[in-house]
Amino acid sequence: MTTHLLSYNKTRQTITPPPEQKTIPSNGVARPPRLTLPSGRSSAPTTTQQSYTAPVAPVAPVEPATQKQADYPELRDIFTAAGYTVKPTPQINGTRPDLFAIGTDEVVWIGTVNTSSETLYEMIERLNSVFIDTLEDITININGFIINATDSQTYTDTTILYFSSPEELREFIASTPNPKPDSEDIDNFNAYSTYIDTVIQFIGKTS
Repeated sequence: MTTHLLSYNKTRQTITPPPEQKTIPSNGVARPPRLTLPSGRSSAPTTTQQSYTAPVAPVAPVEPATQKQADYPELRDIFTAAGYTVKPTPQINGTRPDLFAIGTDEVVWIGTVNTSSETLYEMIERLNSVFIDTLEDITININGFIINATDSQTYTDTTILYFSSPEELREFIASTPNPKPDSEDIDNFNAYSTYIDTVIQFIGKTS
């Protein structure tokens, strides 16, 4: 398993990668590089909803889904307008979410449309397993939401946000916009964004 530590120099605003390691995993897919933030940096979520408790062990990947997925560009518009950075949606456990975005303070937003709560929860668990394997003393705060959930009336887990329409989601996200990183945190956010890009590539190859 290949791991790299990204070290942050907050004073100089530089990110210094360590010497490249030569170890290649047996399956040919490299793990995302480790992410290390400056000491004392807060990892509290920027929104008020609960974040997920990371699972103890990774969730085994399943075969990718072959059914064509609907596209919801309005979801990307909602998060972009609120200052979040929208990322490509990786296939996770055979299902591709409809929205994947990140924000400052190590926040991830992941959302689906017309799916079950269990489907979204399993995707979040899979993400958490990768974060656990590749992070040291850093919490990635995952916020999950579903529009028109197929089981919203029976599911009891309150950590998932439920919305009846994109307009309802838009109103909520507009009230919880992403804080713009200050000049001291721009390099840290850029490194976090690069780390998430690597996670997306990795999880897409292993799901």
